[in-house]
Amino acid sequence: MAKIKAASSKVKRNSTRDFNDALSDMTDRLRLLDQKITMAVDNSIQEEFQKRQQELYRTTYTINKLEQKQRIDRKKVSPSRFVPEELEKRLS
Repeated sequence: MAKIKAASSKVKRNSTRDFNDALSDMTDRLRLLDQKITMAVDNSIQEEFQKRQQELYRTTYTINKLEQKQRIDRKKVSPSRFVPEELEKRLS
């Protein structure tokens, strides 16, 4: 009878150890999956941000170029004394 109890407790310890090992392995796998998903989402967000920022820079550049061209065209059409370059602020 003592041998059966000893064998039973040994099996219990082994099954508990196996369960803990399996649980630890699952936890590690979940952590790795979480890291992969997080990295994929972060990369996606970074790429979209870069695209939008590039679009913003291009748009700003285009607007500035058009504005500069408009100033040049305005100078050609009329003398500069009739079209002020920049309005001066009055100190009053």
